[in-house]
Amino acid sequence: MIHGHVRDNFPRLTLALTGREGPISIEFLIDTGFDGSLALPTSLVMRLNANYIMDEVVRMADGTQRRRPVYETEIDWNGASRSAYILVLDSGMPLLGVEMVADHSVYLEMTDGGEVTVDQL
Repeated sequence: MIHGHVRDNFPRLTLALTGREGPISIEFLIDTGFDGSLALPTSLVMRLNANYIMDEVVRMADGTQRRRPVYETEIDWNGASRSAYILVLDSGMPLLGVEMVADHSVYLEMTDGGEVTVDQL
């Protein structure tokens, strides 16, 4: 089970990604409107031990389409190593999308400081 918290009305999880010089802890917003795995700014992706995969055309929340790079990295997910794709977005917070929580239950106490848990079904 992965534990997080609610802050500023957003459910958050802090996860460890494989960095070039060791693990890097990153706080992610759980975003059910994002169908990918992870979204990170370029500055964080460059600190990771991540492999460039391709450029992908993605539809943004405002309806525009943009070509964005996609990387692959290893993430500590519930005590085990898991491969995850990273969409590079330079605006906003790091996002954790629904692809990461597929086949999991997500429990939220939507109050400041509330509990967030993600557990495999």
